[in-house]
Amino acid sequence: MYLKEFDVETWMTNHEQNCQYNLADTCVSDMSIHELESLIQKDLMGDLMHMRMDYGPITGSDSLKDAILSLYKTGTRDNVAVAHGAINANEHVMDTLLNKGDHIIALTPSYEQFYSYPASLGCDYDLVELDDEYSIVEIRTLKDWEGKSLSNVNIRRVYGMNVVGIKPQGSPKMTMDFSADYIIQPGDHFLVVSKTKEVEKWDFLTKE
Repeated sequence: MYLKEFDVETWMTNHEQNCQYNLADTCVSDMSIHELESLIQKDLMGDLMHMRMDYGPITGSDSLKDAILSLYKTGTRDNVAVAHGAINANEHVMDTLLNKGDHIIALTPSYEQFYSYPASLGCDYDLVELDDEYSIVEIRTLKDWEGKSLSNVNIRRVYGMNVVGIKPQGSPKMTMDFSADYIIQPGDHFLVVSKTKEVEKWDFLTKE
């Protein structure tokens, strides 16, 4: 397996600890245990002093999973996968979904891992370069699209927009697992990549 150097992480490793203002990080500012204790009004040091220094739960801390689940209306511990950070979580997702020979489309500029790691798995990829000329927007379904397939409506040819995701009516989540045979339903929403001038031309599609 060939792993291309992760240039942005290499750069951050060399510079993120010796700058006055860190504008490259996406993390929240770190806190000391004392600061965290003051914030949540709990004796964390007391808990830590009684903690066994073993591997811990192999699938992740149950107390952490329960804390995460408290932010959602539904779900169980089995729905939560704990990772050390976003890079590790992204790796888990890509290892699960991708196989050698798969073809992916990634946006750039973006996180290099989204295309360099799939490449190390034997996937092919195309990059969609985003700049001031391109936009990513969510559009609604028109009445005359309902009951037709994506291929019949041909949003790309008619509106100059490439559909990269679908949020089915009533679903809070966007899915990228769809085909050109998908039948459009009332209330569906689409995530599209398009030239900004096309978005402006068809701006009524972005409004309910």
